[in-house]
Amino acid sequence: MAVMSDPVRTGCTLYCRAFKMPRAMWAGIAAMSAILPFMEDMQYRVKKRIVGNIAGVLCFTALYFLLPSSIYAYIGILGGIGVGFSAKYGWQAVFNTFGALAIAAESYGLKGAVSLRVIQNVFGVVFALVFCAVFYLGMSKKNGRRKLI
Repeated sequence: MAVMSDPVRTGCTLYCRAFKMPRAMWAGIAAMSAILPFMEDMQYRVKKRIVGNIAGVLCFTALYFLLPSSIYAYIGILGGIGVGFSAKYGWQAVFNTFGALAIAAESYGLKGAVSLRVIQNVFGVVFALVFCAVFYLGMSKKNGRRKLI
């Protein structure tokens, strides 16, 4: 997994502060998980991360209403097991959402946790994609190549 660069981390943090959004780390973690050396692979991850997050939010919400409140903490553990058994990145994104929402729902309530999760993940991966595209384009022009890698 690639290490998130300082400009990407700074951009995500500034965005979250500007819009007074808590949990700036979600945007940063989403960006970090999408950054890859090749643009085709990164575009694949961005799509799968967004779709996986939305699917994970829907599944978590269904479990949240179907299960008794005494079991809410175990939804996160179920998500961790699901991530471990998932071979594809899209399914890992679905199950990863369970753990994050299980923790955040206690602090922000279900509605707040769900909206923060979706908004910040979409922003994080789109920001990373745009940042890397601009960065790669700038570097290719600097090196004399005009083709986006």
